[in-house]
Amino acid sequence: MEELRNKNIVQLESLVHHINFLSENEYSQSLEILSSVSIGQHFRHIIEFYQILRTKANSKKVNYDKRKRQKSLEVNLSEANNAIREIIDWLNSSLEDIELVVEQFNSKTAFRSSLKRELQYVYEHTTHHMAIVKIGLKVLNPELIIPGNFGVSNSTLNYKTTL
Repeated sequence: MEELRNKNIVQLESLVHHINFLSENEYSQSLEILSSVSIGQHFRHIIEFYQILRTKANSKKVNYDKRKRQKSLEVNLSEANNAIREIIDWLNSSLEDIELVVEQFNSKTAFRSSLKRELQYVYEHTTHHMAIVKIGLKVLNPELIIPGNFGVSNSTLNYKTTL
């Protein structure tokens, strides 16, 4: 569990580090290359998945479809950074693996899971959105140096090392 928590923390810190090279205007700017979505909207989406897992794990029922869609996280870098700090603080707490029920589509579909499995899910989900964010970062700040593994799944990285 500790290794998985650490992977999530490192990933979130990397995301925050690179996002903070943007101005608030760039962060919230709709980008045609991202289907007219902003980096801030992707960031908000990532944050809300973690927030749902963090707040609903105690009730043992998680539903990622029931998000608040907090517009302020899309346009306010400081608020987004604070939300990520809260998530990292939670990840740094003494988490123990517990059984969860994950509901989807207005609770019509549900399945058993665990906190450990859902931490892996939000990690992979974040990786996917980081790949999209990376495109936006390169458009907005072409000089920004972004590590080659930013937004690349572990399975792809492992595959590339075997070539």
